[in-house]
Amino acid sequence: MKRPLAELGDWMFSIVGKTYGGYSVQAQRQQMTEDQRQAHDQAWGLNFGNPQEVFVVYQQTENPDALVEHPMSLNMKDQVREMLAQHPKELTHVNADGLTILHREAIAGNQSVIEVLLSMGADPAVRSQRGKTAHQYAQAMGWQHLQGLG
Repeated sequence: MKRPLAELGDWMFSIVGKTYGGYSVQAQRQQMTEDQRQAHDQAWGLNFGNPQEVFVVYQQTENPDALVEHPMSLNMKDQVREMLAQHPKELTHVNADGLTILHREAIAGNQSVIEVLLSMGADPAVRSQRGKTAHQYAQAMGWQHLQGLG
């Protein structure tokens, strides 16, 4: 499906010369010969690796569980709890896209934060402007670890 260029979003970061993200870069590298990829990577000073594989989490090969729930989500539980204690209306706030914080965390697959949200009163029955619950978004994203949500 073709999408307008304005809707293209990408991200990339590098740790110890290895890249994470960079979907559009890898798409370009797929069209290159091996020699061209080596020259490309040398020019950037980065190891983009296999163009068929995009890493999204630091050390995901060594720690595949990090692909189920991002380590940042696991580490943010206390901060989320504190933020909600100070700003309880955030539990019911609907953003410009019609989503609550529970919807957004379900889309991201952040089980730990979702557990905090539910324990603090987030309503899993709330529907977005598109008529979907957080559970329906989690299902659409294929998050197996969130199938008990809502």
